[in-house]
Amino acid sequence: EYVFVTTLDKFVFQNAVFGILLEIPRTINNINPQALVGAGNVSNIRVNQYNKTYASVKGDLYSRDKTTLIRFVSNQLLDEYTVLDSVTSIGDFAFAYAMINKLIVGEQVTTIGKAAFYGSIISNIEISFI
Repeated sequence: EYVFVTTLDKFVFQNAVFGILLEIPRTINNINPQALVGAGNVSNIRVNQYNKTYASVKGDLYSRDKTTLIRFVSNQLLDEYTVLDSVTSIGDFAFAYAMINKLIVGEQVTTIGKAAFYGSIISNIEISFI
């Protein structure tokens, strides 16, 4: 008998020590914004192509329609990161503990979630306006 996991609750991966790839199966339809906070060893998320709720682009976690950046994932310092043009919302804790020299956010982003930059080290945030 199989049990299908559908939810990842907050802190599920806190202080987890495992490989750098996290695979989200098609059965997951609810990820708490704090589920990946503290999962410092994860630097790549891959979402099953049949998942109806989530998608991944270049290892980061998005809503299926790519309008919400749910989780930026990197365990190393990045020189520059540009939020996708399709993103209108940056989710709660999306950049928690991120290390980025320059973050570029486009004019299409209208919402930034709670604690989106919690514990992060970001030297420069460039926000485009109309």
